Amino acid sequence: EAAGIAEGTIFRVFPDKNALIHAAIETAMDPAPICTAVGAIDDSLPVEGQVAAATDILIARFESVASLLSMLRSLPHSHEGHDEVHRIAKQSTSAVAAALTGLFARHQDRLQVDPAQAALMLRNMAFTNALPHLSPEEKISPEQMVSALCFGIVSPETN
Repeated sequence: EAAGIAEGTIFRVFPDKNALIHAAIETAMDPAPICTAVGAIDDSLPVEGQVAAATDILIARFESVASLLSMLRSLPHSHEGHDEVHRIAKQSTSAVAAALTGLFARHQDRLQVDPAQAALMLRNMAFTNALPHLSPEEKISPEQMVSALCFGIVSPETN
């Protein structure tokens, strides 16, 4: 209804609601747009600026797919295509991790952890923050994520 498409038209293409949800998830999980966006982050920005840009990209992605992923969990595991959607999600996650690892590898000389570990930390922070059941008070801002990731949460001791 929201898309202005009659239900009958939709079900001429998709045999049932489960197939429609799977197709939507497959489209949403395409890693190409996010990998391209991460790869296009300006090299001339300082590392924290690059991490901020990547954080914005990840948050937008996770917020856009969160409700679809929730629907996936509600579908019966026996439904045809369920395993295929999980395979696609895993491949997408790997591709995004590789793109983020590449971003952090640009600054390997400044990192205290391996670029792949830094990528995992950022991805997990952004993903967790996008969980739909969190209230606004439970979420941290992108700026807070970047600060915690790049500078830590504990100030150095001063004498």
